[in-house]
Amino acid sequence: MPSAQGLAAELSRTIAGNWLREVPLICGPIPAGRGTPHCFVCVSSNSAPVLRVDVHADQSAYCFREEILLIGETLFIGVGRSVFVIDVGRRHVNQCVLDCYFGYFHTLGDGVLVCTGASVYRMAIDGSIAWIAKDLGVDGVVIREVRDGTIFGDAECDPPDGWRPFAISLDTGSP
Repeated sequence: MPSAQGLAAELSRTIAGNWLREVPLICGPIPAGRGTPHCFVCVSSNSAPVLRVDVHADQSAYCFREEILLIGETLFIGVGRSVFVIDVGRRHVNQCVLDCYFGYFHTLGDGVLVCTGASVYRMAIDGSIAWIAKDLGVDGVVIREVRDGTIFGDAECDPPDGWRPFAISLDTGSP
């Protein structure tokens, strides 16, 4: 996944080669004995290693899926009940603990929407949270589109097939 700055990021369950020699930035709770990371994210520039991230997911949290998003020099990693926001150049990490399992990212011009199993978070590029639209669903929230200042999506309210549409304000997260 290349960015405008020529950086590329790759999510993997394993690492090899030159990446093994890189000193990792470690995210998430490290289990006793250090353990094996849940996943790895490797950031490169022109195929040269820039940053290796070892991601440890909270072992008590359900991990629905993992996703990475690289916007300029900011790397978003969604896993378990967390989103890690990393300034690649500074190697600085902000962690946002979510109300439910991580679902999906949706890119905005000035930030990111984060869908969990129950809510939508609006995050700025630095990882600060503008708002949270809570309790939209109980087992999944997806965004279909953002149009005219409104977020349109679907939320699983009555599993397994009780998906219902929702519309919330892009500015406030309110219906």
